[in-house]
Parts: sequence; C-alpha cells; structure tokens
Amino acid sequence: MKGFQKVKLKSGEKSIVKIEIPLNSLAFYDETISEWNLEKRDYIIYVGNAANNIFKKKTFSIK
Repeated sequence: MKGFQKVKLKSGEKSIVKIEIPLNSLAFYDETISEWNLEKRDYIIYVGNAANNIFKKKTFSIK
C-alpha cells in the first residue's frame, strides 16, 4: 500500500479524493547495483474499501 485516505460518505453520496504517491515510494533497493531503483514499467492502482473489494483500477506507466 502506497497511499490511502479514509472518506465517510452517506448512501448514494460521491466524492473526489486525491492521493499523491511520490515516485520514490515505488522504488526498491536493488542489491545487484547497490542503489535504489525505480523500474520503468506499468503500475496498477487499485481503489476499494478492502483488498477483496476493489471498485476501480487504473494503469499508469513509468518510462
């Protein structure tokens, strides 16, 4: 999990939520090069109220 925000809505109510995910939070320490590495690939953001209840997903690319 890289970001979350708790939003309380009444039944039928909608809201726009903005969650910023810094690029460096997607990086991992690559022991083969002894540096932090941000892979150039597709990433998927999942939106839901639980891991087994995903409402939306969006793919974005790091090039």
